[in-house]
Amino acid sequence: MQSIPVILLGAGGVGSALIKQIVANRALHAAEYGVEFTLQAVCDRDGAVITLDAGLDDPTLLDIVDYKTRKGRLAAYGQGGPQSDLVGIVDIAGRTGAIVVDCTATEATVPALLYALDRKYRVVLSNKKPLTMDQEVYDRLTRAGATGGKRSTPRQPLTRWETTCGAGLPVIVALNRLVAAGDPVTRIAGAF
Repeated sequence: MQSIPVILLGAGGVGSALIKQIVANRALHAAEYGVEFTLQAVCDRDGAVITLDAGLDDPTLLDIVDYKTRKGRLAAYGQGGPQSDLVGIVDIAGRTGAIVVDCTATEATVPALLYALDRKYRVVLSNKKPLTMDQEVYDRLTRAGATGGKRSTPRQPLTRWETTCGAGLPVIVALNRLVAAGDPVTRIAGAF
């Protein structure tokens, strides 16, 4: 079984939903894909819960979700503490093969995301703000990744960003598959 370390930036609605999905689908991930996602750190805007061991256990993860649902801040969480340096958290909690997942709604994560890429960690964005900051950041993030389709490189991308649109759903890959199957896309509507 391959253990995949995850550093989660953002534990609000989207981040909490991701935690619940990971916990609820551990057996599926193991049986179908031979992987286990281990959350090494969960961060919010001013706090974090970090482990340097084999990952936060499921009861702790679900307790974090419950705590955040009640509007708690991880800086005041019993197993958490204050944080003001996401780069430092990625440095401390990161390890080979890590995935840094940005479920925030802020551009404040950009230094940590770029640091993660420098360390050859993977980056997954549901947060579109890093892609809209400036051209240099956009270029660094998008050169490291792909959204699928004919232009994808055969290598494993370091960055994925397809859930930055479509309410966090993987709509880009679905569109690529429709087009690849010969189904034309004639209209896309959204709230802009």
